Amino acid sequence: MNIFHHQQLRLHWIGLENGFNITVTLSRFIASGFGTGYWPLIAPGSFASLISLCLFIVIKVFITTNPLVLTIITVLLILIGFWSCQKIVSIEEPDPSYCVIDEWAGQWITVLFIPFEWYFLILGFFLFRLLDIFKPFGIKRLEQISGGAGIMWDDLAAGVLGSILITVLALGLSAVK
Repeated sequence: MNIFHHQQLRLHWIGLENGFNITVTLSRFIASGFGTGYWPLIAPGSFASLISLCLFIVIKVFITTNPLVLTIITVLLILIGFWSCQKIVSIEEPDPSYCVIDEWAGQWITVLFIPFEWYFLILGFFLFRLLDIFKPFGIKRLEQISGGAGIMWDDLAAGVLGSILITVLALGLSAVK
């Protein structure tokens, strides 16, 4: 990535390529997963998922373990994700590569109600990424929803499916003990 391209990304991220606009700047910042979507190397979606999982763990360890509070935070993340995705989507760019708030939301859904053990969290990361990439069981069709909702729904569905699969696995493992 050359310096000129990097500068263009920075101007795009802060909404200055066409003059300053607070709504554009805020929606791009949120849609980019609070800047993680501008990760300059490969796999910005995986990077965003990893950072979001780390933040989820920090919140759960140091701020609250209350499932209601964690659910409210996750719902707020989803709502601002829908808002920001709708603001940044365009005909030219129906799903911009920097838009990774959907990965944040899907990753949080995956781990929200699973047992808080390191091996389930690691499994949650990889399982969500696989489900998000391959989009089985009709998840792919959710991408066809128009606007910002299409960006969000497939990742939310992948998160729900990942959470269900890990919960079933955890229940099965506890039954075997």
